Amino acid sequence: MIIGVAGDTGHGKTTLVRALAQGAAPPAVAVEGEEVWAGALCFLDPPGHPGLVPALLSASGGIDAVALVVAADAGVTAATREQAAILDGMGIDRGVVAVTRTDQAPDRAGPVVAEVRALLAGGGLADAVIVPVSALTGEGIAALRASLLALHPLVRAAAAWARLAVERVRPASGGAVEVTGTLRAGRIAWGDGLLLSPRGSYVKVGALRAAGRAMAVALAGQRLTVELAGPEAALAAAGDWLLHPALHAPTMLMDARVRLRAEERLPGPGEPVRLHLGAAQVPARLAALDGLAAPDAAALVRVTLAEPLAALALDSFVLRDAAGRRTLGGGMVLDPWPPRRAGREPERLAQLVALSQDAGAALRSLLRAGWIDFGAFVRARNLPPAGQAAALAAAGAIRMAGLAVTTAQMARLRAALIEVLAARHRDHPDQPGLTMQRLRLLLPDAPPAALVGPLVEAALRDGAIRQEGRHLSLVSHSVRLSARQERLWRLVRGVLAGARFDPPGVPELAHATGAQPVELRALLKRLSALSWLEEVAPDRFFLRDAVAGMARLAGAVEAQAGTVGLAAFAGQLGVGEAAAARVLDFFDSIGLTRLDGEVRRVRPELRHRFDDALEPPG
Repeated sequence: MIIGVAGDTGHGKTTLVRALAQGAAPPAVAVEGEEVWAGALCFLDPPGHPGLVPALLSASGGIDAVALVVAADAGVTAATREQAAILDGMGIDRGVVAVTRTDQAPDRAGPVVAEVRALLAGGGLADAVIVPVSALTGEGIAALRASLLALHPLVRAAAAWARLAVERVRPASGGAVEVTGTLRAGRIAWGDGLLLSPRGSYVKVGALRAAGRAMAVALAGQRLTVELAGPEAALAAAGDWLLHPALHAPTMLMDARVRLRAEERLPGPGEPVRLHLGAAQVPARLAALDGLAAPDAAALVRVTLAEPLAALALDSFVLRDAAGRRTLGGGMVLDPWPPRRAGREPERLAQLVALSQDAGAALRSLLRAGWIDFGAFVRARNLPPAGQAAALAAAGAIRMAGLAVTTAQMARLRAALIEVLAARHRDHPDQPGLTMQRLRLLLPDAPPAALVGPLVEAALRDGAIRQEGRHLSLVSHSVRLSARQERLWRLVRGVLAGARFDPPGVPELAHATGAQPVELRALLKRLSALSWLEEVAPDRFFLRDAVAGMARLAGAVEAQAGTVGLAAFAGQLGVGEAAAARVLDFFDSIGLTRLDGEVRRVRPELRHRFDDALEPPG
């Protein structure tokens, strides 16, 4: 269990830690830097002034509990108050208070205990056990040790992705470096490839060491030193996060909940502050989102950072003034990648309140409004696969193409899809229906294509709707041509089928069918809207099966030559290069082919775009 030792300089912290270590069971004691390992306890005993507060800020997020030291002959000092504010700002609510040097001021122990109780009232450590001790006589040492052991280590997410806050860096042999910190989540093993965030430097894990002993694998909650190798290892710095690549998503904007000290106020939008998260400290500015800026009250804020920060949801942080002289309060990250707009809208504020809950409850609350980016949600929460499944189950949701949505919401969207198509048919009975994109935009809240695509596919499989070319319609809907249009369409179809890959333009087609060009052009435009024809070039209409054949021939030319060359393609079509060029321009315009310099290739995912078109009547 990792115990952070806090207290004013000269109050006997180091002497107390030595006394606790002497009676440890097992008695083996290891000292490494600022860490003293004594049995089941690891004490982080930071250096005295001026390094005390920075060390406390860096380490506080990785400890299991705190031992706050107050000397009986000195009492609560300004430094004690400052450190208590830091601990409270970080949300630390597990700890023990040691009133030291009771042998030197036996009459002061009682009053100092009262001072401490008043100091901690209303904070996370309000109910902390207070033990008067004397490192010289040994009085209270056993009781203090027992009180610390009774707290037990925090339960950390061992199955999550690895995440370690780098507190110290020092060079190692062979060009490697060693970083020290607490593994906040996941596991690290020799040979792992990790990133140093926020800069994104790739490093390889070498030797691992805890309490002076080598280890093959480290688990969440352990205090350890990690050797890093690789060309970018030298870039490691205190304040970095050593983490799995899946978690690397630095931010310069985040939404958070803050709580200020009773004597402080929320800084104005232009007033700089210093934000401490993990072992990093970053200049920042705050803007209230909900107007609750009263002292000692929680407020929702938008945090704008001056430098990238590798923050995740539910990370605790401390706010200090820009000069780093006093602590303003603390807070918790709610959304590390918030939308830039609508930050103060009631719906957004409700989302932020929901995000302060555990993963299952947060997901359930968020999905009441629709769907969310599940990939961003699980990254922000560092949710392992098992945790993702549990959160989805708790919310009654499913994962679909990177999104999370409830089954009830999908049912509502399906009903809306049918109603939108029915309304379209009522208002425009002579039209074929709607394209996928147009249908999506007409659905409530314009759901993303990742949801609408599977929804349409399911409706097609069930026979609730059908597709003709690019258009979707209800199965009961049909577009009928007038008798005159039907006769003209049969004539046009015959001419186009005979010409295949080199159909005549509208004037020649009008001459061949005996139709007026204006009337014929209007009919061809309508048939193109129905996806019965494709207008490949102005006044050049092809049957869709001819376009499908040309697409296949383009793929065959590429397979043979590595590119869809104009001459080769024209040869395959049996037409001149000018006619073939019109077809390739059309393919480029719809994205079927892509021209890169002199090389044109068919996009594999669109190769069969026209193959599934229904045969038009005729």
